[in-house]
This record gives sequence, structure tokens and C-alpha cells, in this order.
Amino acid sequence: MIATYIITGEANYLLRVRARNLRHYSQFVLERLYKTTGVLDIRSNIVLQTLKESVAIEPELLQAEG
Repeated sequence: MIATYIITGEANYLLRVRARNLRHYSQFVLERLYKTTGVLDIRSNIVLQTLKESVAIEPELLQAEG
């Protein structure tokens, strides 16, 4: 697990998980996540291709409005 978010919408949490392959991910879900107290539902989305990934914040977003 590389990131965890509290979100709005149908789910309460979003977990960003990096796995070696689908089998490794399945093991994480079945052996760890499903066995976690309070976890009632799991929905997965798998990234097929990354178009852009950056941790930098664009300067215009940091400027105060006004």
C-alpha cells in the first residue's frame, strides 16, 4: 500500500496499492484486506496505462486569489 485517502462518494476510503502482478494483488486482497475488521466491501480498479504522474504542484495553483 503506497497511499491511503478518505474520500467522498460511494466509498469511504481509497487505497493506492502497487503489486508485482495480479496474483500478488489478489493475495493482498484475500489474505489481508478482506480479513481487516470493518471492511465490508472491496471494489478494485486496475491502471492499464499511466498518462501523467507528478507530485509537483503547478506554480499558478500556489498563488493567492485576488
